[in-house]
Amino acid sequence: MPKNKIGKLGESLAIETYNSNKGLPNLHVPSEEILNVDAVNEKGERYSIKTVTETNTAMSCFWGLSEDVKEIPKKQFDYVVVIRLSKDFKPKRILELTWEQFLKHKKWNNDLNAWNLSLTKNLLAETKRIL
Repeated sequence: MPKNKIGKLGESLAIETYNSNKGLPNLHVPSEEILNVDAVNEKGERYSIKTVTETNTAMSCFWGLSEDVKEIPKKQFDYVVVIRLSKDFKPKRILELTWEQFLKHKKWNNDLNAWNLSLTKNLLAETKRIL
């Protein structure tokens, strides 16, 4: 399955999971395309949804943020939702990070000239587990 299809599948599954659980906000796809934002809730909070598979723990990139590690970037989203898919493309784990947690755990990818996240032990220990 091509990566863009995996990402779209992950976005759909994450939104479906949030919307089917009473303790979580309802999410929907925004009416207009916004860089790094895949869903919004009823309060207008913005979610960036990233999908990983069992064999790949590095997430796709977050574009539009300065590579200067000393510069605090303008807030582009409120939460990152990471969905990990099983080999049969079912949700295996869903995590939620705040913007502040994203800033703490992001790593620069020189090849792609953008930031990304990896599922490290520290990240897993500090994030909210949805599933």
